[in-house]
Amino acid sequence: MNSELVRVPTAIVVLDALPLTPNGKVDRRNLPDSVGTRPGLEGGSVAPRDTLELQLVQVWEEILDARPIGVTDNFFELGGHSLIALRLMAKIQKRFGRELPLSSLFHGATIEHLAGLLRQDSVSSWSALVPIQPYGLKPPFFCIHPIGGDVLCYYHLAQHLGVDQPFYALQAHNLAEESDRYVSIEELAADYLEIVRGVQADGPYLLGGWSFGGVVAFEMAQQLRRQGKDVRLLALFDTWSPKKLPKVNDQMLLAALARDYARANGKTLTLPVEALDAMTGDEQLNYVLELLKETQLVSAELDLGWFGRYFKGWKARNQAIHNFVPQSYDGAISLYRAGETDLETSQSFAELGVDLEDATLGWAELCTQPVQVQMVAGYHETMLDEPHVRALAQRLTNCIAEIRNE
Repeated sequence: MNSELVRVPTAIVVLDALPLTPNGKVDRRNLPDSVGTRPGLEGGSVAPRDTLELQLVQVWEEILDARPIGVTDNFFELGGHSLIALRLMAKIQKRFGRELPLSSLFHGATIEHLAGLLRQDSVSSWSALVPIQPYGLKPPFFCIHPIGGDVLCYYHLAQHLGVDQPFYALQAHNLAEESDRYVSIEELAADYLEIVRGVQADGPYLLGGWSFGGVVAFEMAQQLRRQGKDVRLLALFDTWSPKKLPKVNDQMLLAALARDYARANGKTLTLPVEALDAMTGDEQLNYVLELLKETQLVSAELDLGWFGRYFKGWKARNQAIHNFVPQSYDGAISLYRAGETDLETSQSFAELGVDLEDATLGWAELCTQPVQVQMVAGYHETMLDEPHVRALAQRLTNCIAEIRNE
């Protein structure tokens, strides 16, 4: 064994329980001093080495509400997630006049890495393919973005699946969608399959997706099966069948966006749809944006134009689902359902005529094989967050292992 690769702990402290933040993440600021040093930092945090790094430290400390932060500290280990990342990138754009893609956090979730990008004349071109964890010899697992378009939600899942399980995600062309780039789920699935084949030319394929992403993954699996390809895993994370989803108007969708943002950040936000009915489209957007700012769910620098384009992306993808006419699938479906549901969501679904007693969320009607349903911890919006994601990752790991042994 190479002795240079061995790390010996300087101290071991036994705790009755780890301190947690309100949204269930480890609260590193309240750890005892002897265990408070962050992973990979011998001798404490690395201080900023120039003005640019210092400015970025100030931005991170404000956004993450944590101090001190070193330039090699990991964004996700500090409690960062997709919602905070949107605020972070908006703040960076305002302060430095440069727009960095969210996926840049996967290539290096540190101040040191972001400073390097800001020093470059141009940032690398956008790609739908995001290699969250590209290492390992197992067949890669491909996950499709949810309705918001970004794939930061899959970071913790990829980490818990292990260093030997390659994990790739497909992100939307632009979070703030300026045009209806894709008019159908079928076109989106075909486009993503072309990208997937660039990584993996032939099967067996492992596909998955959370919420909206599960619908796209379903159609990708359909197209692969029709081409005679081996789809070994189709994992849907709390995804409703398109045949069972009720059609909603813009006000309902905007209210759902606000509630999702709040829940993802460990907060509860009640926004009656009736409050938006008497407003124009721009007034609705401005009302919700200001509400999100007041509750510190989005950056104060986020402007109405960007938010409007972002919501247009939500609407375009939501419409794509309702235009989609799914065909019967002759493969297996693994459905991972969130074990918790809030009363408000349940009542809203019931009023819209959704059958909440259907354990398969409507997929049994579209699958010739029994749908494998597994309940996992957390709400729909938090099942991919710590600590709930660990149970999901373990279930998924076991499923992939069983598939490999078949």
